[in-house]
Amino acid sequence: MTVFHSFDDIFSIATLKARAMKDSSRKKNALKCYQPTGGEAQSHSHTGKRLRNSHQHKGLTGPEAQTHSHPGKRFRDSQQHKGLTGPEAQTHSHPGKRFRDSHQHKGLTGPEAQTHSHPGKRFRDSHQHKGLTGPEAQTHSHAGKTFRVSHQHKGLTGPEAQTHSHAGKTFRDSHQHNYLTGPEAQTHSHPGKRFRDSHQHKDLTGPEAQTHSHPGKRFRDSHQHKGLAGPEAQTHSHAGKMFRDSHQHKGLTGQEAQTHSHAGKMFRDSHQHKGLTGPEAQTHSHAGKTFRVSHQHKGLTGPEAQTHSHPGKRFRVSHQHKGL
Repeated sequence: MTVFHSFDDIFSIATLKARAMKDSSRKKNALKCYQPTGGEAQSHSHTGKRLRNSHQHKGLTGPEAQTHSHPGKRFRDSQQHKGLTGPEAQTHSHPGKRFRDSHQHKGLTGPEAQTHSHPGKRFRDSHQHKGLTGPEAQTHSHAGKTFRVSHQHKGLTGPEAQTHSHAGKTFRDSHQHNYLTGPEAQTHSHPGKRFRDSHQHKDLTGPEAQTHSHPGKRFRDSHQHKGLAGPEAQTHSHAGKMFRDSHQHKGLTGQEAQTHSHAGKMFRDSHQHKGLTGPEAQTHSHAGKTFRVSHQHKGLTGPEAQTHSHPGKRFRVSHQHKGL
């Protein structure tokens, strides 16, 4: 039996078909994106102002799929968590404001699998802890806001195994503390909010072993202070929040051992201050929240030595001030 429709009925049917086709097109476009399933689907919660970048979470299945929760302002970048299965799969919990980057935790099994607990605001980066077994496996405790990067602690046994205690908001980066024995083993105590990076403190014995005390929030980066003796040893005072990174303090003895005091908020990066003696030794004062990078201040003498004062919020990069 033929059914006749009025013009209004035909128009309504055409409208409904057009809407259905439009909805179908939207669904097809949405399905072009990769759809993670089950426990493999990444879950990212982002409240507030922040940057979230997570790269190359590949081949993770079931409970091994990474789960990242990000409340507050923070930056999260975790790259190349590959081939981790069972209890070895990395688990990262991030409450509060912090930055977490853990790269290349590969091939860890049983009790050697790294375990990182992060309460509060902090940054945790642990790279290439490989081949550690038994009591030599690194153990890191992070209470409060902290940043922990420990690289390439390999081949340490017995009392030589590195021990790091982190209370409060801190950043700890200790690289390549290899083959240290007895009292030469590095000991780092970090109270309060801070960033600590000490690289390649090797072959230091007795009173020459580096000692770093870091109260308050700070970031300190001092690279390649070599061959400094007596009053020429670098002295850096940092009030407030700062960045502290001291690399390659080698062959320093007695009072030449570096001493760094860091109080307050600031960023300090001093690279390659070499061969400075007497009043030519660099002195940098940083009040307020500042960024300071001074590179390659070489061969400066007398009043030509650079002096930089940074009050307030700013960014300072001075490169290649040579032959002044």
